[in-house]
Amino acid sequence: MLTLATPPGLAFDPVLPTRDALLDAAVVRERLTDVLGIPVRASTRVRAKYRIVESLRVVYRLTLDGADRLVSARTFARDPGSGTWDPKLGCSWWTFPDDRRLRGLDRLLRPAGRLAGMAPGWATSQVVEYAPERSATFRALDRAGSTVGYVKAYPPGSGQGARFADRYEQVSDALRGTEVTAPRVLGRAADLLLLEEMPGLPWNGLSPADGNQALTAMGRAIATLHGLEVSRLAALPRFGRLQLGRVGRSADLVGLACPQLAERLGAVRDRLLATAPAEAGQDVLLHGDCHPKNGLVHRGRVALIDLDQAGLGPAAADIGSLLARLRLEPGGADLAGCFLQGYARIRPLPRDAVLRWHTAAALVAERAVRAVNRVHSAALAALPELIDDAADLLAKGAS
Repeated sequence: MLTLATPPGLAFDPVLPTRDALLDAAVVRERLTDVLGIPVRASTRVRAKYRIVESLRVVYRLTLDGADRLVSARTFARDPGSGTWDPKLGCSWWTFPDDRRLRGLDRLLRPAGRLAGMAPGWATSQVVEYAPERSATFRALDRAGSTVGYVKAYPPGSGQGARFADRYEQVSDALRGTEVTAPRVLGRAADLLLLEEMPGLPWNGLSPADGNQALTAMGRAIATLHGLEVSRLAALPRFGRLQLGRVGRSADLVGLACPQLAERLGAVRDRLLATAPAEAGQDVLLHGDCHPKNGLVHRGRVALIDLDQAGLGPAAADIGSLLARLRLEPGGADLAGCFLQGYARIRPLPRDAVLRWHTAAALVAERAVRAVNRVHSAALAALPELIDDAADLLAKGAS
């Protein structure tokens, strides 16, 4: 009998009793050999999206004889009538490019006709990122294997392709004439977006010394983004992850998933709600997913990518989000200092108390939630330290 690799600190979920089995690569390898009728030599989990007492989506890369293959699963209470039903694990399996909601992904692997004409020379595609039922990102290649752009696919009928295309075009146009760039839109459809390739590397692809310089450049880039005149932009959504109600619910959900931390999370939640800045500053254009990998550095210039979550809100929301990401990174304090130094060269930083609050809020509503939702074992093991870090930030902010 196999011993399941239970994620550290997660309580048993009575609504999803097979959660840990679906997260265990050895169990999945054995089950898929039976369900698919194909010998699976190895299985590697590449993504998980866990909604507590609600659902679990997983993506595995299978090693078969002569080829690798992506498969995804979604938990259901009963056979949903699509995919390959697995009664033992209470889920349905799909073999990529088949997907429950993302239809027609196969056409992107070998584009033809008008679709291929969206990017000159586009002949084939490689999967870069796959979030079942939500989105898929492909590298568009010509016949020689050179990149001609990046394709993002969204659920049919969602209109996200057209909506996000407008967002990218606005940001790209607004940044013209600055040292910062963003991808231009090469083609669009209701459920599809084709973006130009941007030069450069993220900070973690550089040497440590160059990485520090990259964080300084990233600080300048985010400050430049925040300095754009938002009144000239069409309506953008308001950034919501660090709003009070969302922060409180996030703390409660993490406490439900990790009950041994619920009391400490409750204390941090109450402190966050009680000390929220009355005035966090004028709304700016936020990146919305501000982390170093979304800034590509090339010859001193920065390209900001992955702008799907861009919106309006206080500058401290972006800055606090990035600082929260760096707090558990090796050398994170130095990297954070480089980022803040770069930002301050372009525009004034928010008040220290405001930055502390937003960093603490991001530790709870982004870092802690992501540790649970993505079932990252290392991040789950670090949750106690992360919660204490948030409490310490709030205590210093009050002193």
